[in-house]
Amino acid sequence: MMMRNTGSGKSGAKDHSSEERRKDKTPGAGDGQDKPKRRGRMSKADLTVHETRRCALDKSTLPADAQYKGVDRIVVRDIKIQEWNVEFEREVYYSPSEGKRYMAPLPEGWQGEFGPMLRTTVVALKYDALTSETGIVRFLEGNGIKLSGGSVSNILLNSGDFFAEEVDAILRQGYTSQGYTSQGYTSQGYVQSDDTSARVMGKYWHTHIICNENFTVYCTREGKDRMTVIDVLLGREASERSALLAEQFGEKASSAEAAQRIREAMALTYFHEQDAIALPEALITDAAPRYEHLALYHALCWIHDGRHYEKLAPLPENFREQLEDFGTRTGYRELDERIAKTLARKEQLLVVLKNPQVPLHNNDSELAARGAARRRDVSLHSCSLRGVAAMDNQSSIVATAT
Repeated sequence: MMMRNTGSGKSGAKDHSSEERRKDKTPGAGDGQDKPKRRGRMSKADLTVHETRRCALDKSTLPADAQYKGVDRIVVRDIKIQEWNVEFEREVYYSPSEGKRYMAPLPEGWQGEFGPMLRTTVVALKYDALTSETGIVRFLEGNGIKLSGGSVSNILLNSGDFFAEEVDAILRQGYTSQGYTSQGYTSQGYVQSDDTSARVMGKYWHTHIICNENFTVYCTREGKDRMTVIDVLLGREASERSALLAEQFGEKASSAEAAQRIREAMALTYFHEQDAIALPEALITDAAPRYEHLALYHALCWIHDGRHYEKLAPLPENFREQLEDFGTRTGYRELDERIAKTLARKEQLLVVLKNPQVPLHNNDSELAARGAARRRDVSLHSCSLRGVAAMDNQSSIVATAT
C-alpha cells in the first residue's frame, strides 16, 4: 500500500513529496498576471424554471396606503430525487399460420430490471463521487428508492462489461492523440506509466496506469513484471499474449521449461513487430527495469531522480555545503554514488532534448495513481475479475473525461 509521509511520524522525519512541483509554474501564476479566468456563475437567463410558487403578503400587516406594484422574481436552485417507475405496454401479435407470437421491443437502454437513469446514477456515485456500495444503497433508500446491495453490485459489474470496447478505443486513440502542452508543442508520441497496489480477492495485485495529457487508462493485473507491462501497453490479457507468442514462435513460447529471459525476448520482439495497435515513440516512467526497451525513447522522471538527493541528510557542515553546490566528485560518498547513478541515466533524463514535447516528469501518471489509491480507500478490494474489469473500465472513462 502506498503511504505518504506527513511529517507526523518519527522524530525528524522529512517529507519528500513532490506536491509543490505539481503546482502551476507558468509565467504570471501567483503574481496577479495572466491568471486563468474563473468559471462564472450561471445567470438567471440560463436556468430552466420547473415550478413557480407565489409568495403572498399578509394584507393585515400592510399600511392603509400600500399599493400593489407587481412581483419581484428570484430563482432558487434545488434538486429533486424520486423513484420513477415506467410501465411499458408492448404490443403483441400472433400469427396462426406460423404459430408464432410477435412482441414490440423495448426502447434502447431500457432492457433489464433497471432503467438508464437509475443505472447511470449508481455508476456515477460509485466511480465519479467515490461512494461505497453500502453508501449508494443508503443514499437511494434515503430518497425512497429501495435497491438491494446485490442489485447495486450487478449494475456496476454490467457497466464494466458494457464499456470494455470503449476503453480499448481510448487506449488506441490515446497513443496517437494530438494536443498541445503549455509550451505549444504537440503531445503526440508519448505516454507515461506508473503503478500502485490493489487488492483482488484478498490478494495483492497491481493497478497499472497508462496516460498522457489526453487520456488515462487503468489496468489491474496480478504482476508488474515486463511481460505484464507489455500486456498492459497492448491492452491484452496474459492468456492472449501466450496464444499470440505460441502462434508466432511455436509452442515452446508458452512452455513451463522455457527460460523467463527467452520468453521476455520473444514478447519484446512481438511487441515491436506487431501492427495491431500503434505504439507511442516515448515512454516516461520511473527507473524500474521492467520499462526498459519498450519504446524508442525511454525517458526518466527528473523529480524521481531529484528525490534521491533530497533524502541525503549529511551531518558534517562541509558535506551539507557540497550537497547544495556539487560537481561530479565531492568526497561525500553517498552523494558521489548518487551523482554516478544520475550520470548513468543521462541519456534517458535528456530525452527532452531530442523530443521537446516530452515532459520532464511523470506527474500525470502519479496523480492518476492517487485516484486509484483513493478508490482503494473507499472499496478495499474487488471480489471477482469482473469487478476488477468494471473498476478499471469506469475509472478510465471518468479520468479521461474529467
